[in-house]
Amino acid sequence: MKNIKKIRVLNENDKLVAVIKIDICDIAVLERISNLVREIRKIHEKQSRYERLVTKSRKKSRPKTKAIIENAREHIGGLNYCINEMDSLFGHGVIKNIYGADMPNEKQLLVLISQIVTALEELTIKAVSEK
Repeated sequence: MKNIKKIRVLNENDKLVAVIKIDICDIAVLERISNLVREIRKIHEKQSRYERLVTKSRKKSRPKTKAIIENAREHIGGLNYCINEMDSLFGHGVIKNIYGADMPNEKQLLVLISQIVTALEELTIKAVSEK
């Protein structure tokens, strides 16, 4: 199909680790990508606030184990949601192909999705100018 575009994903050594296929005319997919960007940013902002709070509270007392566990559970749950959504959008196992066995953090996911969005914008502009 003409609307299906491929985006090559390279690792930090410029080795090809995945090829993502996206229908640039599928509004539902584009909306899911947009929602995913918002979700990853939300996770990042929440984690940054939590880290600042822990740093500040360490000066007064030790952070409570229960709060640390709850934050970790929520943080990992959010990351798993984003990873599952990316696998659903871009192909099962794509995140594992890119990051290996390690779970990427929200910063890594944000960099990846930002690169995908940039590539999508370029492909969309190219497709529109060809018509």
